[in-house]
Amino acid sequence: MKIDIHSHCIPETFIQKIRDNEIEDHVRIIISEDGKEALLLNGRKGPPLTEDFLNPEKKIKGMDKRGIDVHALSISPPLYLYGLPDKVGTAIARTINDDIMGIVNKYPGRFIGLATLPMQNLELALKEMERSLSMGMKGLSIGTSLNEEVYFDHPKFIPFFASVQKAGCPVVLHPPHVPLNPRLDSYHLVNLIGNPLDTTIGMARIVFGGILEKFPELKLCFVHAGGQVPYLMGRFDHGFRVRKECKKNIFKPPSEYIKMLYYDTITHHPLALKYLIEQMGSDHIVIGSDDPADMADYNSYNILETMDISENEKEMIYGKNAQLLFNL
Repeated sequence: MKIDIHSHCIPETFIQKIRDNEIEDHVRIIISEDGKEALLLNGRKGPPLTEDFLNPEKKIKGMDKRGIDVHALSISPPLYLYGLPDKVGTAIARTINDDIMGIVNKYPGRFIGLATLPMQNLELALKEMERSLSMGMKGLSIGTSLNEEVYFDHPKFIPFFASVQKAGCPVVLHPPHVPLNPRLDSYHLVNLIGNPLDTTIGMARIVFGGILEKFPELKLCFVHAGGQVPYLMGRFDHGFRVRKECKKNIFKPPSEYIKMLYYDTITHHPLALKYLIEQMGSDHIVIGSDDPADMADYNSYNILETMDISENEKEMIYGKNAQLLFNL
């Protein structure tokens, strides 16, 4: 079985509620520069409303074409709700999660659901996590940060991670809306560099912040192959040896915590994927594509077939690891 854990959707019933004015004006449909419909969330432009995001049957056709059995569905990250008022964010999270479970139930065996949460209010987030898991969601999809100023090493998130570990719930962390700054305002660098950079920062703060020291049974998966972290482990370990700041919350070299995490295969390069597997171990790699974004990496499916690793390792990466991670 081949399971892709990184696949985004925008449920049509959620969009219809926007069209019917059932959701407050924090989420609107606009016409973008190319004349196509897109979402505007709290003043930020979101993804285009194309069939690739909206239509599960079109997604299934793409899965069949590429030999993928199951997609783990999560909302498109620009629709993370963290900038919204608590009440509005919670209501939209409930709508999205109900809609994703509707897709899962309509196409049994082809999809699993990852719940979005209103992380700006942790009490409400935990209630929505409990509700979503009780109705069949297999995990969570949250940002690598709450926003560009607040990452998940902040002490206020300790009760959240304690509850997540107790629930045994896997969490896929994805960059939220990466803010545009002058250094990234050309050549789509806000995505090419900004997304893996935000993954890197989010992971480094979780590691150095001692989250895995406090909660070693957490099941955290970072997309985009962990950003730059796999290639900075030596630098992190050196910092741990020579800088007191790096020892504040952890008692082992950072690489030992980094290898406790899970990573998808989005590297866009065979040598990078080979290095990732060698460093993190084939038991901590799961396939991901970022379907249906234009930055999706479907080539890793084929790269794995040609790699000089055992058939058992390939089977682990293609599906067995995800089956264990999401308790399938």
